[in-house]
Amino acid sequence: MIALDLDRASINGAIERFSLLVEGANVAIVYYSGDGCSSTARTTCCPRTQIWKPRRT
Repeated sequence: MIALDLDRASINGAIERFSLLVEGANVAIVYYSGDGCSSTARTTCCPRTQIWKPRRT
């Protein structure tokens, strides 16, 4: 399964479809080549449509 240039909803859908494809597998691999975001000790994948707003301190 290949998924390219996804927005957030499409990433979530692709992961859901992939999880159904690999159900019962001993090993499943996801390769994500893109931006990662880290905030308050939590790291996530960033879709291309992510909008960043500065945090007010």
